[in-house]
Amino acid sequence: MAQHAYDLSMFEEKKPNVVALKPNKKAVRANKRQRRVQSTLNTLATVACTAVALSFVLLAIFARVRLTELNTSI
Repeated sequence: MAQHAYDLSMFEEKKPNVVALKPNKKAVRANKRQRRVQSTLNTLATVACTAVALSFVLLAIFARVRLTELNTSI
């Protein structure tokens, strides 16, 4: 006489039945194109951020030099 309230087999993990599908050629091609575009955008963003950071550093150096020249002329 088994009671359903004490049936612990309902809480055991079951193996999922997963079947591997062949990759869709259109999806693979689109995924490759998307990765290429994303890689290009990441590179451009990195170059832009580096250029902005470098311009701030150069601007700070230029301002310091200009200030020094003004102080020596006074």
